[in-house]
Amino acid sequence: MLLRKEKIKEAEKLIDDFKAKFKECIGTNVIITYRVLDHNTKVNLPILSLEDLEDIINKFLKRENLDGLRNTYSRSRKWDYVKYKHVFCKLAWDMKYTTASIGRYLQQNHATVISGRNKCLHLLQAQDREFSEIYNEIITYIKLIYEYDGNVQNNDQEQDNT
Repeated sequence: MLLRKEKIKEAEKLIDDFKAKFKECIGTNVIITYRVLDHNTKVNLPILSLEDLEDIINKFLKRENLDGLRNTYSRSRKWDYVKYKHVFCKLAWDMKYTTASIGRYLQQNHATVISGRNKCLHLLQAQDREFSEIYNEIITYIKLIYEYDGNVQNNDQEQDNT
């Protein structure tokens, strides 16, 4: 965390220096905006069983007074459910599960898992505030309850590159 703060301060200094030089050379002020992203494309997490990951997602669903991930509404298209399925698919993929094994677990086609993972990535890259908050909260929760230090564990399953 300290390294990240140092990099941000270094970047801010470079931006301030650029703005001063721009004003000196061109004679007008320049406005530069930037945003530090709170997520990576691929997250380094402890490898959990799909059941444990589902339990974590279900805790967040229950907080919003929604049923579990694999309940009778598992094919629901309501955004309240779907956003958590997207997060589940992305995190399971990051934990090296294959799309086929994730699909079997969710009783979905592997293409649905790929679509969910991709939708999650698109929402994070678009910086969707609501979705990013949920995603980051789940990541933080996993890291806290498993006291994860960032070391990668191996998963016996090989990942499908589809």
